[in-house]
Amino acid sequence: MLAGDTLWTHNDSGGAPSLFGLDPETGNVLQICPVDGARNRDWEALAADDHHVYVGDLGNNAGVRDTVEILILRRPEPGDPEPCFQWEGSIQVIHSKPLETNGKGWSNRDCEALLAWEDSLYLFSKDWVHRTTDVYVLPATPGTYVAEAARSYRIDFLVTGADLSETRREVVLVGYKHYAPVVAVYRFGATPADLACGGRARVYPGKWGRQVEGIAYRNDTSCYVSSEKALHNQSLFLLHLAPAPAPGPAPLR
Repeated sequence: MLAGDTLWTHNDSGGAPSLFGLDPETGNVLQICPVDGARNRDWEALAADDHHVYVGDLGNNAGVRDTVEILILRRPEPGDPEPCFQWEGSIQVIHSKPLETNGKGWSNRDCEALLAWEDSLYLFSKDWVHRTTDVYVLPATPGTYVAEAARSYRIDFLVTGADLSETRREVVLVGYKHYAPVVAVYRFGATPADLACGGRARVYPGKWGRQVEGIAYRNDTSCYVSSEKALHNQSLFLLHLAPAPAPGPAPLR
C-alpha cells in the first residue's frame, strides 16, 4: 500500500502486529507502527481509503478458519500527535463456501487480496483447488458478514494481491503459478468486482521462486511488487505497465 511517499507493508503469520513504512526507492524501513491490541494470526493484505487502512487477517491455506478478520485502522491526519495507525474496529468474515482441499491439503477458502473502493471492500480469493478467484464485496464498516461471491473468474493462477487505479479504471492482480510470478491488469466496470472479459495474464518465469504477495500502484504507468522470503530473500520490484491494459478473465457466472 502506497500512502504519500511511503510504501506500507507487514509480516506474514506469526509476525508482530505492526505495519512497516518503507522507502519505495531503497526498500529501507523508515517507520514501524505497532497496532495496539491486535494479533497477527495470518495477515495477508492491506487496503486504504481516505480515512482508514484495512488489514486483512485472511490467510487460510488449509481452510481451517471458518471466520477470518479485517482490522479497521484510522489513518493519522496532518498534525495528529499520534503518527501511527489506530485500531477502530474489525470486520468478521464468515466463509459460506463448502470446504474443498487439493492433494496437498490446500483449500478453496484462502483469500489474500483486498481492495477498498467507495464504501466497500473487495476480496479476491486464492483458490488452491480450482485456480479461480471469487470476488466478495463487503461493507467497509465494523460487523459480521457472510462472504457470498459476487463474481467468479477463471484466473488460472493463485491470486495473492490486488490494487486499483481510479484514473485508468483498472484492477491489477498479482500472484503466482508454479512459483512463477503472474501479473494481470484488467479494466473494471461499475465496480471493481466487474472485470472485463477475455485476455491473458503476464507470467515472469525469470523470477521463478519469488513468492510475490503484494502489489501497489506507484502511478498510472508503474506498480510496486513485493515478495516474501521463501526460496529467495524478501524483495521489492518496480513493474512498468503497458499503455493499454489487457481485457479481463472469462467469468464463470
